[in-house]
Amino acid sequence: MGELQWIWSFKYGGQYNSAGQYLTLAMPIVQHVDVYATERVSCTTKVWNPVNYGSTGTPVGGVDLEVDCKYSDPVKSSGVGMHVVIRGDNQFHVVTVGVH
Repeated sequence: MGELQWIWSFKYGGQYNSAGQYLTLAMPIVQHVDVYATERVSCTTKVWNPVNYGSTGTPVGGVDLEVDCKYSDPVKSSGVGMHVVIRGDNQFHVVTVGVH
């Protein structure tokens, strides 16, 4: 199997009508892929609906994101994935990490 590296990029602290803390951007960024010419890597991202982790008066917007990368060559296939919660108050939580 080759090598795959990614980071989570997000901008937080956004406001609406001078209130709340919201995300203005959230996504995985694949930084490095190292495989042979006969190998293939494919990554997908899933984003859930936003959630208010605060209150009505002081909302804190957040979102669940998941990246799933599959690797295959002529003999085998495998994959790796990660599910995270990112919030507008700069909190970041890893929910799951998996190899399949």
